[in-house]
Amino acid sequence: MSTSLIQTSFSRGEIGPQLYGRIDLAAYQNGLRQLSNFIVTPYGGFVNRAGSYFLAQTLNNEVVRLIRFKFNNADAYALEFTHLAMRVYRNGGLVRPAPVGEAKPHSVQATYIGEAGLGHFGRFNVDHAIYYAFGRDSLNPIAGADPQLRRGNAVNVSAGMAAIELSYDKDWLRPRIGFFYATGDRNPRDRTARGRAE
Repeated sequence: MSTSLIQTSFSRGEIGPQLYGRIDLAAYQNGLRQLSNFIVTPYGGFVNRAGSYFLAQTLNNEVVRLIRFKFNNADAYALEFTHLAMRVYRNGGLVRPAPVGEAKPHSVQATYIGEAGLGHFGRFNVDHAIYYAFGRDSLNPIAGADPQLRRGNAVNVSAGMAAIELSYDKDWLRPRIGFFYATGDRNPRDRTARGRAE
């Protein structure tokens, strides 16, 4: 005569082969050998694993690398990396690059060069950084249409920043002074994105 056992809790999730014969352990009583396409909840039950679905075509139909990025419990993103380009998706839609007023994908192909470091001279500490970014943004409605109609809404990117901080060590006290500079764009409609100072 066979009997059927009803298992009411799966709180241990999948158990390893080392526990297959250990019926005396609670892990065996509350575990599963295999659980496909489900997620065990902390209270012992399980729910369907969320599937994947088609969001958008990759940039230029290239091979991409997708990376999950979870900033906190409320902000989760999918990062799409292709050659010299990155796109960000959230809640089923493209987030970045986000052109103002247009819901079309576009790319920012930019490179940056720079240097940062820290050092000290006796009790004086020096932290510094300087960076310069250059490249092209394929769609920038803020800059307006190209008056000569050569590049559509594409703009050149040319922006920089510099920062320095000086501090002095005196026992437990460390007074500091710092300076930060970022390039600003006095004329955002001149087809060159020079950055912004905030």
